[in-house]
Amino acid sequence: MKTFTVTVAASLFLAGAASAQDTHPAFTVGTATAQRGQKAYGVLRVPAGSDAGYDIPVAVLHGAKPGPVLAIVSGAHGTEYASIIAVEQLIDAVKPAELSGTLILVPLVNVPSFEKLTPHVNPTDSKSMNSRYPGDPNGTQTDRASFVITRDVVDQCDHLNTATTRGKASFTAEAGRSGPVVAGDVAALVNGSLGTMRHLKMLAGPVTPVAKPIWVEKIVSIPADREGIFHASVDRDAHVAKGATIGFVTDYLNRPLQDVLAPEAGIVMFIRAVPSLKKGDTMVNIGVVSTIAK
Repeated sequence: MKTFTVTVAASLFLAGAASAQDTHPAFTVGTATAQRGQKAYGVLRVPAGSDAGYDIPVAVLHGAKPGPVLAIVSGAHGTEYASIIAVEQLIDAVKPAELSGTLILVPLVNVPSFEKLTPHVNPTDSKSMNSRYPGDPNGTQTDRASFVITRDVVDQCDHLNTATTRGKASFTAEAGRSGPVVAGDVAALVNGSLGTMRHLKMLAGPVTPVAKPIWVEKIVSIPADREGIFHASVDRDAHVAKGATIGFVTDYLNRPLQDVLAPEAGIVMFIRAVPSLKKGDTMVNIGVVSTIAK
């Protein structure tokens, strides 16, 4: 069974839900201005500051009819490619002539991470680009990029991201892992996004749930307390009992250093896919399943 999680957080793939009606004859995000019933391409310009600036690509699809403003953002981690490819596919999959409302698509937030193959953080300032919102125009590159996204995307859509702090609903959909691109993971994100748009009446058609969701009430992370080589004993989606072995750590000569045990029963939401390990790195995330029926 492949489990796709929905959490209230800012991470790999961000989608917003909305209820307001956009009645603007044109809609502008960054340098992209789309007229009613059209698509426009542009960038969000992150200005230079204490370090270099850069451009974040953006596409705006301004529907033929009024409706909600929905933003879908990915690529905060530039090596988690499934979501980046999924949002790129949405740029062509959604036709403005068939759209009610406005769709803002930002497929790649962390361009430096993507270009330099650096997982998890922006290599320019070593900060995570999904944890700095609402950002700071006077900070380092990640802070300034977060500020630009907050100003140009979050504040214009009806719901997204740190939008929850502004009274707007948001959710994160995750599929895939850092590195490989699996067609089924991309399809899950594309189809889920299209289903969200149908639910919001932005696109015509029925909403068809794929499976009964598993509700996770909290995520428990296990960080490394030393450097070494990580060996996983289970894969993602494994159901583990409290105290179960989920991996172990050795030194560079294969001498055992640590057994990694599940602190609580739950589902393995993330497990480190590479053996390199330094102190503080996340080895595994356990999702504790809610006991309250939803």
